[in-house]
Amino acid sequence: MFDKVYPSLRTAQTEILTVKEKKSPAEISLLAKHIVNGDTTSEVLSNEEFLYAATLTPSLKEKERIYIAASKKEGSWVAHNNLASVYLQMAVQNGDDMAENIQDALTQLDIASNKADHVEVHANRGTALMMQASYQESFEALSSAVSGATGDLKEALNASIGSIHIRMGDYEKASAALAAADNSEVANFNRGLAHLLGDNFDGANREFNKINNSSSLSAHAAYYLAVTAARSNNESDIMPNLKAAVSIDVALKEKALNDLEFSNYADAVAEAIR
Repeated sequence: MFDKVYPSLRTAQTEILTVKEKKSPAEISLLAKHIVNGDTTSEVLSNEEFLYAATLTPSLKEKERIYIAASKKEGSWVAHNNLASVYLQMAVQNGDDMAENIQDALTQLDIASNKADHVEVHANRGTALMMQASYQESFEALSSAVSGATGDLKEALNASIGSIHIRMGDYEKASAALAAADNSEVANFNRGLAHLLGDNFDGANREFNKINNSSSLSAHAAYYLAVTAARSNNESDIMPNLKAAVSIDVALKEKALNDLEFSNYADAVAEAIR
């Protein structure tokens, strides 16, 4: 009995359950850099830790390198989706490479969608196609995303869909989508624009007036308040709103001078931009 049983007992494996010690963000970041540089293998980080490492750097180029390495490690849809998101951010920041970055994003989204069907993939595809001015395809992708979205993401997607409808010239549908959007200044601006283009001047005034004077959109909000006043024959509101707009952005002076919206209000424009 001893001769037959003991050898198998000697080689038996015993598992000891302990709480796994977590790596610090600094350690994860350092290990990710070593992996990307080829100084160590990707096994030193779990897939989740590797993906987390990309969030620890503000550099888009570093994020790109980490997500590329992460996509090679396990090929998860998350890595490909997040890499696409980085390319879209690059497209926004660097107009010279915009077309290439958008195409790179779409390639990664094709890979991600072949691995899993997720809201985030559809949302990013819709954004990429919108940036390509492929509005119908963008609308279809965003509609697929919003059908499965909830909470803040659903509101943000409705804002994007509303923006698409504006570009496609359907202001009624734009207003309907934007009514279910978030309360961001971009959404407020687009709601105002949809109302203005749909001849709902009260709605346009309400939404443009929501935009804070310190916002990057405040100059254009004031400008379109002046346009709203012109379209509704409210001459008294043209000059003060134009004056507010050009005081923030002097480039709007030339726009106002050549804008047919103000063709019947030359005196108000002259007073506003002097």
